[in-house]
Amino acid sequence: MSTSSTFTKGMTESVRLDLTRPDDPPVTVTEKLRFFLWVASIALGQAYRDLKAWRLYRPFQTADLAIHYFFLPIGRMDPRLILGAPKSRMLVRTIPESVTRDYEELDDLSQCPTREVVNAASNNYGGFTHYEHRSAELIQSTLSQLPFNPAPMELEVRARKDLAAYMSAEVCVTTTSGFGANILAFRTVAETAAALSRRCIFLMDRDCHSSMFTGAFMNERATCYRFKHNDLGDLEYKLRLLYEKAPDAFVCVAVEGLYSMEGVVSPGPALLALKKLYGFCLLIDEAHAFMSMGSGGRGSFEWWQNRGYDCPLSDADVITATLSKSVGCTGGFVTANGICAQQLRLQDELLSHEGAESLSTVALVRTLSLLKKTRLIEYRMRQLKAKAGFVFQRLTEAGCKVLSSPDSAIICFPVGTVRQASMFHAETLKRGFAVACGVPPATPLWACRIRMCVFATSSWADILNLVNATILVACKLNIHGIKPMVLDESCLPHESGEPLDVVTESEATDKGFHDYITTLRVSDMPSQNLFPAVHQEEVVFAGQEAFKKYGVGPCSARWFYGSFDIFVTLERRLAKLYPSLQTHMGRCRGMICADTEVMLVSLLNACSEPVYSQEILNLVLIPSDAPSSVRNGARLHKASQRSRTQVYETLSDLIIPTEQVSWTGQNLHLTIYLQTVQGNSILDLGQRVQTILGMVGEDRVKGLTLILDDRQGLGRIGPRSLGYLDLMEHQHGKAFFHTALGPTAAKTTVLITGSWFDSFGHQGGYVIGGASMIESLTVKAKAFLFSTPPMPVQAAMSDRALEILSSASPDSSDRSYVFEHNSLQPPDEPDYAVDSSECSGEPGLDRLLIRKDSAIVFVTGELGSDSDEAKSKL
Repeated sequence: MSTSSTFTKGMTESVRLDLTRPDDPPVTVTEKLRFFLWVASIALGQAYRDLKAWRLYRPFQTADLAIHYFFLPIGRMDPRLILGAPKSRMLVRTIPESVTRDYEELDDLSQCPTREVVNAASNNYGGFTHYEHRSAELIQSTLSQLPFNPAPMELEVRARKDLAAYMSAEVCVTTTSGFGANILAFRTVAETAAALSRRCIFLMDRDCHSSMFTGAFMNERATCYRFKHNDLGDLEYKLRLLYEKAPDAFVCVAVEGLYSMEGVVSPGPALLALKKLYGFCLLIDEAHAFMSMGSGGRGSFEWWQNRGYDCPLSDADVITATLSKSVGCTGGFVTANGICAQQLRLQDELLSHEGAESLSTVALVRTLSLLKKTRLIEYRMRQLKAKAGFVFQRLTEAGCKVLSSPDSAIICFPVGTVRQASMFHAETLKRGFAVACGVPPATPLWACRIRMCVFATSSWADILNLVNATILVACKLNIHGIKPMVLDESCLPHESGEPLDVVTESEATDKGFHDYITTLRVSDMPSQNLFPAVHQEEVVFAGQEAFKKYGVGPCSARWFYGSFDIFVTLERRLAKLYPSLQTHMGRCRGMICADTEVMLVSLLNACSEPVYSQEILNLVLIPSDAPSSVRNGARLHKASQRSRTQVYETLSDLIIPTEQVSWTGQNLHLTIYLQTVQGNSILDLGQRVQTILGMVGEDRVKGLTLILDDRQGLGRIGPRSLGYLDLMEHQHGKAFFHTALGPTAAKTTVLITGSWFDSFGHQGGYVIGGASMIESLTVKAKAFLFSTPPMPVQAAMSDRALEILSSASPDSSDRSYVFEHNSLQPPDEPDYAVDSSECSGEPGLDRLLIRKDSAIVFVTGELGSDSDEAKSKL
């Protein structure tokens, strides 16, 4: 059955809109041969660089070979750092290939050339990173007057209420990422089915975003099936089969409103017709459609309404969207109607009880103020529609096989192989235009594509030059079907200025919100108060300066269009934060993400994959009191002969699996997740690891990966409040891991992870580890590869916070300074105690500083094994 519809244009002209995937142009045998030779040359080039640097690469997991010798090298063929806001034109620093492809290791990047390029690579469709009228003043005022995170409850409640009303929904819940929004949405649907005592079945478009499949797979009791992309015939066939075999099942059809690798809209009216017939639950991800489609930016359903269809948003049971793309912030939201609305409220309460991080104040204020600027949104949507339509039409006239739907801000067309896509990207960049590539796993191997994004705020001159450059490069690279064509300014429409009523409404809205935030009393808002006032002002000032330079949101994943220089700065600081980790792992690197919980899901999922050796089982050990994101991430991999997850209540539980399951006697690689701080105890790493090794059989363990979650350590414990390793280094020096693990240290890989939210009241999280491990995680961890990174504003604030803590000396005089200027008094009882007396201090260390929120404790002599012993030593 064809997935096509008709609509009336201007009420007179009938136009047929075909939403089926067109056949990609064939790739010739010659081009396939060139591709394989190109892949071989890239792999050999990487091997030469390894040899030149005297680094023998040893893959840890099966996917690491392809990542190290192919994906990472092609991702760094044209590395660039973003030096400003992701507007229609942006300043970038290009890293010459003659210098190095490992640009993270360059000590001084300032010597690399800078240039301005036309931005057609990020997802800033509505152009809202161009801060209109007085909106920049509003953000600056928010940064200076309100805490970054958590936001005042009144502000968050208002944002949720206004978003729900804007999207015609009963309830709305905000999240810290669009990825997290999809995880929450699918959990809501699954729990709705469970509440009804019905089996949950997800029927998903096969081209749905990775976050949607992750959200579906995380629900163990749910079953997931796929249907062909935008194919209503295949969808209806599978619906009929499902209802015949499982008539009582709770079926959820999940689609995207606008598919990012094609720019194709989903058939909303037809989906609603099938929904009425079969009674399924409909979940729509409007990540790329929100604030880019429809007269009011509400997404694909409103786009269909504008074409004359009865397609109300309220008929969708669950809608997810992101604030990280067209809105120009970081975060997401989930709305629900009908039977799913109550369950979404319950899931929100559960997340709050678990202490999940919340959306930042600046993102809430920007979103709220934008929703009130209806005239601005409508004007931007008209501009975007006109400019996207121009690009679509002109490229089509040139013979380009544009895959996108009319009015789509995402213009995609096939170019063939990864080699051709990479060459296209490089050629356009040389001409001053940044575009993105769609390559596997996001596309088929022989159907790679170029992905251009049109902004409402791009000048018509830049739009014209982008089209001409695209046609020129396509002809140079012999892209199938494209013929030479040069457009001049005579083909451009007449552009009138921004209407006066838009300006008036916008300025009045910003003034109103400026007055509103001044009424929010600081005394009613939670604050972590990590720093004395003077240092807290420095952190806020760093955020304000970053906003002037970068704006609020990055608007795209780093793999698509480059990294902000502040991200590299923060990750470099993380890499050098712990000398003991560098001593143990050698070269270290950091990795930052916008959402801690999503980061943990992705990290555990990646670390649970089978190891490279086929004779070794990767046994992942998770304590039952670990965060749900950790347990869910590890369980995403189904148990097999090469990978298995064991969730245990107590360490004695580990005896049971080795006696009962079929892999008894098999060699093991242990992946162990541990929290460095729990309640009143601090992890005794050596004792814990030795106990586990004794349980499973130390002679069988051929490798060990330790994932140390320091979310309750950073900012709380250690002489400089830098967390668990800061504390251990103070006691044991740089050789801590060798001291704690003994001979086992030689086969141990260590990853440190934490949360900016829990530590500093910011947003997102981080992972630190050996360079090769982190490099692989940038591809394997979906939170990094497919999700938008943190806000540059937040990265700058977190970087400054780390700089302040790192600059403090661990000697007693500096500790007294910290104690004095925080105006804190030692409590009657210490907040922390190490969980074993084996973890003793170094000779000569007579005082140890331990910090927890509003309390600092001086413990004299060795650390006690429990609170009572520690108290006796005070």
